[in-house]
Amino acid sequence: MNTYFDNAATTKVDDEVLSEMLPYFNILYGNPSSNNTCGRKIRDGLDNSRLEVAKFLNCTPNEIIFTSGATESNNLVLKSCSDICLDDNEEPFHFIFSNIEHKSVLNLKDYLEHKGHEVDLIETLPSGIINLEDLENKIQENTILISCIWINNETGIIQPIEDISLICLSNSINFHVDATQAFGKIPIDLTNIKIDFLSLSAHKLHGPKGIGALYKNKNIDLRCQIIGGSQEEGFRSGTENVSGIIGLGKATEIASEHLIENTRYFERLEKYLFKMLNSYNIDYIVNGDVENKAPWINNIAILNSDAETLVEEMSNYCFSKSSACSKGNYPSHVLQAMSVDDDLIEKSIRLSFSKYTTFEQIDSFCKELSKIVN
Repeated sequence: MNTYFDNAATTKVDDEVLSEMLPYFNILYGNPSSNNTCGRKIRDGLDNSRLEVAKFLNCTPNEIIFTSGATESNNLVLKSCSDICLDDNEEPFHFIFSNIEHKSVLNLKDYLEHKGHEVDLIETLPSGIINLEDLENKIQENTILISCIWINNETGIIQPIEDISLICLSNSINFHVDATQAFGKIPIDLTNIKIDFLSLSAHKLHGPKGIGALYKNKNIDLRCQIIGGSQEEGFRSGTENVSGIIGLGKATEIASEHLIENTRYFERLEKYLFKMLNSYNIDYIVNGDVENKAPWINNIAILNSDAETLVEEMSNYCFSKSSACSKGNYPSHVLQAMSVDDDLIEKSIRLSFSKYTTFEQIDSFCKELSKIVN
């Protein structure tokens, strides 16, 4: 089995999560919309998962909409805002994204502009943190929504979400946050911060793929994008992915219980990674501000080599040279936005950890890396 350092792309499903999911495939297999004993029992399971997600975010369960993942959640928010704007107003509106967003946000720029809206991108500083002054300068009278990723999926840089929230509050602008890399890993309290929409996926915190959720402030309108029945209070039609939702709920419960100890473990892993890189005399540069970075994601330029060669030659180790969503679109738009030199971008790899990552794995990786680059 290869050593896995690509947890920002996806994570191993926790054994407890899998165990919780299994009965919903062949024992508790009813349809939650059915008005019978079987259906009601399934609905109870979904309600419990919705409650777990709501507890983690400190919001009410009726503000949680289950989706197929953060990509769908992002699309639901942005396309819905576009439709509502055009329905209720003769004039199109103005959207603002950071230029380091996940492709499920950035690639909607063309969609929104085709609908007649205007979209501006916030520039990013070399630290990997968006330029707040540039954000404020880009706000217009008709700005309807600002979207910003909480923790960048390529660099791990943590964005100043609270500061952006205050800017949105003072300008009466809706705020959408892609929290895919943050949910289950850092404390999030939506009663203390103005966030109107928040997207998340289960497979980033040892839950199953193909399931996620959207937090929607109960006072904000939203237009369903998948037309069908009245599931998810009419915001997302289609028979629910029951086993996936159960898995998301259990993964959230486990993450919440171990939040502090996991964070401390990630910090130790990150510190050990840099120690071993130095110990094996590997020349490297960390992309972005180390002081404002999630310790479980490390984007590093390995000097005297290139990322393509490392990924191919170190085939016993699973790591990446950019995000999985950017396959075929290398070089990294995130590193380019940070004004990283093209030469360093070609040398940059991403190592991302999980609770299953060990110090021995890091040591072994650095030892093998040193043989190639030295």
